Amino acid sequence: METTRRGQHEPRDVLLLREHHVAQLIGMDPGLRAAVEALERGFLDYHNGNLGLPERDERVRIVYPPGYKMRPYPKEFRILPAMVPAINAAGMRLGSVTSDHGSGTSMTILMDFEEMRLLAFIEDHILHGVRSGSPTGIAVKHLARQDATRVGMIGTGRISGVQLTVTAGARPIRSVKAFSRRAEPREAFAREYSSKLDVDVQPVDSMEEAIRDVDILLIATDSHNDAVLDGNLIEPGTLVCSVTPGELDEATCLRGRVVVTSRVRITQDYTMWEPMARIVLRGDRDLDNDLSDLGQVLVGERPGRQSADEIITFLSPGIGFCDIAVARWVFDLAVANHVGDVAWRMEG
Repeated sequence: METTRRGQHEPRDVLLLREHHVAQLIGMDPGLRAAVEALERGFLDYHNGNLGLPERDERVRIVYPPGYKMRPYPKEFRILPAMVPAINAAGMRLGSVTSDHGSGTSMTILMDFEEMRLLAFIEDHILHGVRSGSPTGIAVKHLARQDATRVGMIGTGRISGVQLTVTAGARPIRSVKAFSRRAEPREAFAREYSSKLDVDVQPVDSMEEAIRDVDILLIATDSHNDAVLDGNLIEPGTLVCSVTPGELDEATCLRGRVVVTSRVRITQDYTMWEPMARIVLRGDRDLDNDLSDLGQVLVGERPGRQSADEIITFLSPGIGFCDIAVARWVFDLAVANHVGDVAWRMEG
């Protein structure tokens, strides 16, 4: 595909946004507030049944070897289509990964909803991190204490950075304690985000220290069904935000209330969202009555925070419309700031 550098935007341009374009554009949205707003509008449509999604599942997933059920999959290919009318967006994400080689490819194809006109091809390794971490910003806005200023973190990777960014966009954060298994990455993370967010981010040596005396606990790891914390140590009033299945222990999921992006994804995903799925299946928590969808909180059908001491756990299984919502957000930024390449110009 031949590309040319973009100058003044033309209405029929089909853009190619490479990873370096996306990285540049992210910095133009302080606190990723506009990205979080696009997702929140999508979740309202999701709750109200106004999205275009596959009927039986929100994605097509192929794994190899056939029938392999445990993350990380040796090889995986996913197609996630969605229509999000509230932000005039439609499209699909194509994602592939091979854990045995540590490689993969992903791309989002974006169209507008009204005309179903092709808008952009977007390389989305970075953007997928925004999609995965940004629902945390909605949770912090609606579920964290209003006076929350102290953050603990388990995990210091790409998605963790998004989680911290949107948290700082939703609350006046004053201190952050960041833990991950190896010292070098957590120290580098602390330096980077202290500078980016003008917040005191301190690397700490243990899980116990990371979750002590905090108002918000952010968790994003690649633990692959190995719990990374002891939920009995979580202090009253904490909002726990988790984005990866298997990283929590049962104690965390049984304390306080649980809010999820999608109840369907807890027990009906290709691999179930543990440990919440087994808690539900054995009857210790009722999927419909004990778990609230984020959309129910947004429209007032279920309560947000009810007391300063309440522990709330937010589980954030990814949903295909989120990829399209953040793709529309980054495309609009690209058009407004003349960033990206012209893949081609549509006729007519």
